Amino acid sequence: MTAYHTVIEDNYRLCAKLCIYNIDSILLNPLKKGVKIVTTNPYYKQAVDGFHYIRRESPDEAIVTSETRLNPLKSGDEYKKEGNEYYKAESYEKAISCYTLTIDIDKVNSVYWSNRAQCYIKLEHFERALSDAETAAKLNITAEKIQFRMAASWSGLGDHEKSCEILQIS
Repeated sequence: MTAYHTVIEDNYRLCAKLCIYNIDSILLNPLKKGVKIVTTNPYYKQAVDGFHYIRRESPDEAIVTSETRLNPLKSGDEYKKEGNEYYKAESYEKAISCYTLTIDIDKVNSVYWSNRAQCYIKLEHFERALSDAETAAKLNITAEKIQFRMAASWSGLGDHEKSCEILQIS
């Protein structure tokens, strides 16, 4: 049995290994970064190595497209504005997608990381929120919003002591 294995990433920056079995030579060439793969009825399995696997038994169930989200059609600020509108409308998943595009364009703008962290907080995805808030803090340690988002993330994770420490509350 011939199989194709690659690491994939979704719009939320979560990674998994994609395994497609019984393939022909069409998928044997390496895929370029940013290529989208669409698959029908995937099933998920967590392996011993800790990775999550997305498995397909046939290449007929996977479509490789030439689209790439890494080739921006808009500027980072345009995606940020769009994300802000989704945030106001409480469409946090859509806002996250927009902020992810801004980060793909400009990885050193702390506001983009901070905004995505706030969306994760609203969705109660506190580990992701903390990761983004910590990245934002590395880029701009003095921003009070970022400190608050780090504290909110720690609090959401149940570590109120760490949250108070960040906010310098005794």
